[in-house]
Amino acid sequence: MASIRGEFKPLPRMAAGSRFHKAIETAAFSGVDGQPVVDALLLADYGRVATPLAEHRGIHEGKFTACIAGVLVVGKFDYLTAGVVYDWKTTEKSAGGDYTDSLQWRMTLAALPEITRFRYETFQLKAEEGEPTAVKYLPPGQEFARYPALLSDCEQWIYQFRGYIAHRGLTAFVADKPSNELPEAAA
Repeated sequence: MASIRGEFKPLPRMAAGSRFHKAIETAAFSGVDGQPVVDALLLADYGRVATPLAEHRGIHEGKFTACIAGVLVVGKFDYLTAGVVYDWKTTEKSAGGDYTDSLQWRMTLAALPEITRFRYETFQLKAEEGEPTAVKYLPPGQEFARYPALLSDCEQWIYQFRGYIAHRGLTAFVADKPSNELPEAAA
């Protein structure tokens, strides 16, 4: 229940991931909030994004809302530039994840019709307390595009989610008010 309410204390690796995201957003690769992050070589092999990030041509940490299937969907993204949303994933593993089945990219593309593609980029993070975070880009990333049945698929997942929430008695935890209003789903 605490995770549904958004009540959790970040683990050290989550804090390192947050510092990494902040470093990308601000191009402050040598440190964020007094914590060492990475040096400027971080994005050396990541040329597709390094230049736009350094020049701040896009939107960092964007947020959006959209009504899909009668439900207010609230989402956020790490970076948007030239019609492409980027989401940076961090992991301790030496390989990137497979996000093919993720609802995140689908809901984002359904909610933002002006966006043409959604791209995941994965970085291996090794964080030691008091030391710079070791970061390695894990190519090739994954990119997804809008497809004809996208909105219909998202509506179906929302109907299924609403059914699950009702079946488990969790409506009060995801709705703004205990009423017959539809629950809010986060993308």
